[in-house]
Amino acid sequence: MSTFIKKLTGSALILFVSCQASYANQQYLPTKEIVESNNLILSDGTIIQPDNVKAIRAEFYSDDNYIYGYQYVEFDRCEQINLNSLSYTFNTTGITNQIYSKLLQVSGSWSQSYDLLAEQPLNDRNKAEIPPYHKEGNIDYHINNHGLITSSNDSFTINDGDQASGESRYYFDTAQRLTHYTTRSDDGYSSGSYYFTYDHAGKLISSQSPGSYLTYIYDNQDRIFQIFQLTTYSNGIFSRQLNCVKWDNRGGCTKSVTDALEIYPDKTSRHQQFFSSATYQYWDE
Repeated sequence: MSTFIKKLTGSALILFVSCQASYANQQYLPTKEIVESNNLILSDGTIIQPDNVKAIRAEFYSDDNYIYGYQYVEFDRCEQINLNSLSYTFNTTGITNQIYSKLLQVSGSWSQSYDLLAEQPLNDRNKAEIPPYHKEGNIDYHINNHGLITSSNDSFTINDGDQASGESRYYFDTAQRLTHYTTRSDDGYSSGSYYFTYDHAGKLISSQSPGSYLTYIYDNQDRIFQIFQLTTYSNGIFSRQLNCVKWDNRGGCTKSVTDALEIYPDKTSRHQQFFSSATYQYWDE
């Protein structure tokens, strides 16, 4: 995904020189592998970026209000995420979920604030069978002397109660690709181990977390054009398949269609389809 993997000519050479200049006051210059691992950690594998990208603006929507939201991402001259602002609402397994998150690069590392609310619509007796769940907090990421994220600390409250915490530790192979990370959290939901696998060319092909599995499919131009996810919850099974159907001339996915299927414990199911559109800004424009 990064221009560092290519022969440095033209705009790639300009980007590399600009990357060097932007990190002149730091004790490290991030390598291609470090950039890709950091971006994978910071985006949870959800941001698909073309080469030389400066910013991505995306919108998510469906015809029946199943999901609606937006995302704005900025990258520095080394193609690392500099800002990631995300806000969306979606309805799944009878629960309405509202998510807000903002991540910023600060002094060579990153800090992220977030607010999650999950609640069940009221029934005809003006009551909800499941109490609402509200989690609000901040994550601070820590890097080593090469600029690689090695750990993070999460400080949060649940349902406006007492302060709680969590931590994650990240592990890499000899090529500095993220192989897995472990998370411990006081909330009882986020603890576990998460694993990532790559093909012989170093492209990410799958990730696995507690109760969830994702696969990434590439076309003959090495663009991710399909992502499949299968997740098991206590109150159902959720699957989705994202297909990119339109690209710009730089390889940025400008339109995708996602088919989602929910299966409930009583064997009933619901099929949903939603869309995303994105525009890209590049450093050499």
